[in-house]
Amino acid sequence: MTTYRPRLTTNQKRAVLERWSASSLSQAEFCRQENISPSAFHHWRNQLSNQRLNESVDDWIELNHPQLDEFETPVVSPPEWNVELVLPGDVILRLRY
Repeated sequence: MTTYRPRLTTNQKRAVLERWSASSLSQAEFCRQENISPSAFHHWRNQLSNQRLNESVDDWIELNHPQLDEFETPVVSPPEWNVELVLPGDVILRLRY
């Protein structure tokens, strides 16, 4: 006989991933302890990571370099770069220039 487990909401999945992130357990150990299939856990991680990557950049804060703002044309053109750092607890740090 199989046991019925209700589907988790996105917020519940995030909470599970945050508990794992705060624990010192491996994914396999955590899944065994929480009675979660490793494939479901992996799917949740990918699903939520993709949601973060697909978020709009409307909430980005533009930072201006004060020394470059003083010149009409910079003496040396700085390189363009984009950095996104995803931290535990749904914290995302995005930098671009």
